[in-house]
Amino acid sequence: MPPTLGPKAIAFAFYVADRVQVAAIFDQVRDQFGGLDLLFSNAGLGVNSPFEKRNPDDWTRMIDVNLTACFTAPTLPSHCCSVVQVHDLPVSSVGGHYGVVNWSVYGVTKFAVVGFHNALRK
Repeated sequence: MPPTLGPKAIAFAFYVADRVQVAAIFDQVRDQFGGLDLLFSNAGLGVNSPFEKRNPDDWTRMIDVNLTACFTAPTLPSHCCSVVQVHDLPVSSVGGHYGVVNWSVYGVTKFAVVGFHNALRK
């Protein structure tokens, strides 16, 4: 059982890029609390590296954590945004508005998060 943080608050540890873990946590939240009113999307992973020294495995991890965990196709309904279907408060990064030296892939993921949530708002 996760630690209690208050009369109605509980902390859950899970990997946001793992659909099975995300679905299990949100099932637990629905069972225990009846659902969510707000999702604060703040997961992020950054690897500082010049583009010419890139590591595709780092790219995949950053894309999975920073971007894919924010959304999913209707056939994969267990990532955060589509699981909750409530008010989602996305958090991106300054890197999602301005390019930063040695953070090219991180910036791409954060630009995408900004664009995705802008589209949802419309």
